Amino acid sequence: MPRSMRGQEYQVLLVTENESDSEDLARILATERGHRFQLNAAPDMDALKKQLGTSAVDAVLLAGDLSDASMTQIAIRLLELDCDLPIVAVTDDGEEETAAELLATGVQDVLWRSELDADRLGRALRYAIERAATLRELLESESMLHSILKNLTEGVIVADRQEKLLLVNAAARELLGLGSVSSLATDIFGMYEADTVTRIRDTARPMARALRGENVSDLEIFHRNADAPAGRFLSVNARPLKDVNGQINGGVVSFRDVTARRKAEQELTHLALHDGQTNIPNQAFFVETLRKAIARAERSHVRMAVLLLNLDGMKQINDRYGNENGDLLLKEVARRLADGLRAGDFLARMGGDGFVVLFEDLSHNEHAASLADKIREILAPAFAIREHQIPVSASIGISTFPECGDDAGSLIKTAEVAMRRAKESGRNTYHFYSRSVHAEMSRRAELERDLREAVEQEHFELEFQPIADLGSGRIESLETLLRWNHPEHGLVRPMEFLPILEATGMMNGVGEWVLASACLQIRDWQRVLGRPELSISVNLSAAQLGHRRIVDVIDRILTNANLSAESLILEITEATLLTEPRAVRENLSVLARTGVQLALDNFGTGMMALQSIRQLPLSQIKIDRSLVMSLPADPDDIALVDATLRLAEDLGLKVVAEGLEVDEQLRFLADRGCHLGQGNLVSPPLPVTSIHDFLGRDWRAA
Repeated sequence: MPRSMRGQEYQVLLVTENESDSEDLARILATERGHRFQLNAAPDMDALKKQLGTSAVDAVLLAGDLSDASMTQIAIRLLELDCDLPIVAVTDDGEEETAAELLATGVQDVLWRSELDADRLGRALRYAIERAATLRELLESESMLHSILKNLTEGVIVADRQEKLLLVNAAARELLGLGSVSSLATDIFGMYEADTVTRIRDTARPMARALRGENVSDLEIFHRNADAPAGRFLSVNARPLKDVNGQINGGVVSFRDVTARRKAEQELTHLALHDGQTNIPNQAFFVETLRKAIARAERSHVRMAVLLLNLDGMKQINDRYGNENGDLLLKEVARRLADGLRAGDFLARMGGDGFVVLFEDLSHNEHAASLADKIREILAPAFAIREHQIPVSASIGISTFPECGDDAGSLIKTAEVAMRRAKESGRNTYHFYSRSVHAEMSRRAELERDLREAVEQEHFELEFQPIADLGSGRIESLETLLRWNHPEHGLVRPMEFLPILEATGMMNGVGEWVLASACLQIRDWQRVLGRPELSISVNLSAAQLGHRRIVDVIDRILTNANLSAESLILEITEATLLTEPRAVRENLSVLARTGVQLALDNFGTGMMALQSIRQLPLSQIKIDRSLVMSLPADPDDIALVDATLRLAEDLGLKVVAEGLEVDEQLRFLADRGCHLGQGNLVSPPLPVTSIHDFLGRDWRAA
């Protein structure tokens, strides 16, 4: 009966005596996507002839010998019955002689059993069926063939045994930019391997392979001609043409334009290896590049460096300018770095606000340091983002190969440790990784872990340092100081753990606890001592003061403590005002209107001009201890203190001198009109249990 293809379902006659083979092949074809293959078994020649005579068969899958015939004999008998019958054979690995015999008889394709999968087997059957149908139509009607070929979007070239071209359809001429058939040769000009763009050897040409009896499937080539100077990617198939006796008398090559698909694949590859926001290589691409660079460095015995940079203060930038402007800033940072670095420096984004640079062939560490300085110079000019001028800096960690690690993960990790050390050192700087840096950052990580537990368990203590009136000697207020007594390391210095609280976002919770505890404590002292005018001062961080709910938090704490707003003094530093200028100043204004007193702490460290204080709703200025300790010997410090006192008098502000240690300092400041002082001369910080006794006696008599 005539064969037919019903939609996407193919009728395949499976020739084998082995039931296991039948089950395996049926299972493989069942997983082939997009087509259905109905297998009908023929375990002997009688069944084979009966199936061919009574059923519509699209192809034969020859998978083994029958009892009375070998695979080659079966193929010959099948083709004697129907010379157009598409046959695909499956043989055991290494049976090259059997495979050659099968192909010589006219079998369309031979597959090795170990390489069988749904894709290969399904494709081989489909191609065999399609080729048989095309060839059948070619033999039945040459005029119909020419009509079909003329309208095919795939290019088709047919040649005889001597490679004389018999047919080149219109699609082939268009795709290859060819003229008339008489002027053509099968060595098509401009045919290259798709991936290497290397000229295809004469013996490897698809037509030459077809004339040798080979079947070529989905070979991708690259072709360029005058009509397509940019070139095209073509997917090529080639098959030998055989006469009724199975002798090769020509070859047919078909091909289609897959440039669009190839470009789509390249775009997908690009997307997989590049950061979608900045369009520079992503972390996965960098890690793979670093691995290859390590292999090269090991072979060549050279050094290299990894520079991991993290933009400083991106959270504050996003809070101030908005996330959309923050995203635009990251794009501009990536663009400026890409334009400013050397061509050989591999730049990638590590996610968030982190970037990384690979520096190969490193001769000296100074060269890596120079590159770090160059990165800082590149970032130094403010970035114009819409209507804003946004300043940006970066903290950079540097690790070197092989000293800091011999694999990609180690180099990145050690560079990150060094980068965090640069952050801790004040930002906008760089650090090389070293064992001491690692030890320091390990301690910091340990402290951070322990701090989180301390926050959860409220394992903090408060001490209070009295602030005295320099004229009367009376204690006017007390400054609240946070203490952390580590169960293993003992008392941890505030300068060690406070930055960690800030960096990890734990400061808001701890700060709120400090505020609430201090307010409750001063209320008790006011009542017990009969001193309603006694006030308490609490230091606020930039994160706390810039928080949108800080005003509500303080109002709630004062209400819960039944404490007047005037009894609370909030101490802020010049650095806080410079870090979050807009949000901080707005919250300061609201707090000042509620009656809360505001004190500018650590004044005189050089970050803020005297005249800028006029714009702040302050109650006090606290002169930094670094100025007080040199009095009355240093004329420059005397001049600054005098200027501060005059400004404070002009603005009606009280002045507190920090760090009083000796009587000479106290007399000097009191004579110049300084109101208040604190330091060991008055009293060191005291635990809560000692404050009552201290306030009940004259500290000047001690």
